[in-house]
Amino acid sequence: MQLDPDSFNAHLDHMGQTVTWRKAYQCPCIQRSGTPEATCPLCRGKGYFWDAPVPGTVGFSGQKVQMAWAQFGRWESGDVVLTIPSDSPVYAIGNFDRVTMAQGSVPFTIVVAPGQRLKFFVIAVDSAFTRVDGKPQPVEPPKVDADGELVWPQDSGSTNGGISLAGRRAPEYFCFAEFPQDRAFHHGAALPRRVVMRKFDLFGR
Repeated sequence: MQLDPDSFNAHLDHMGQTVTWRKAYQCPCIQRSGTPEATCPLCRGKGYFWDAPVPGTVGFSGQKVQMAWAQFGRWESGDVVLTIPSDSPVYAIGNFDRVTMAQGSVPFTIVVAPGQRLKFFVIAVDSAFTRVDGKPQPVEPPKVDADGELVWPQDSGSTNGGISLAGRRAPEYFCFAEFPQDRAFHHGAALPRRVVMRKFDLFGR
């Protein structure tokens, strides 16, 4: 029996999802101790920076997400298993690379301070609230650019303290610990690769 990579690729292209893949690089700011500079404008203290997004197709084999709490606030914990066809650009994925789902979205709510940058890809901000005399006061939502910068309209009240935002964002994952695994069959045929991804909320935790 000979497994056919082209047949696997066609099947995954039919049943898979479109994502964007961003290759990771270690930041030159990392010191001998292995610690990145907290104020580095390139990696923003994460120790890694990423290429521009490249579209590709992957298959989702399993997904588990749960909400968790810790001293540093609320975050989402979860893994997803990807099956990557050999004709997808994502086939070259490596450690700490990022994958964003282009055909899915999840709700979010977060409190932001003046000058804060969002760490996830926002599809839409539906509402924004500040607090006036102990009651929620709606304000015009900000725009969010590709780098997560919040662009506030005039008279939004954004300089008067924290503002609660709600909307939808694209689920994003990073490749952690478990490197992509080749199928060691048929003398190295380009069969689909398997990789475990982790919620990007956990990057650097």
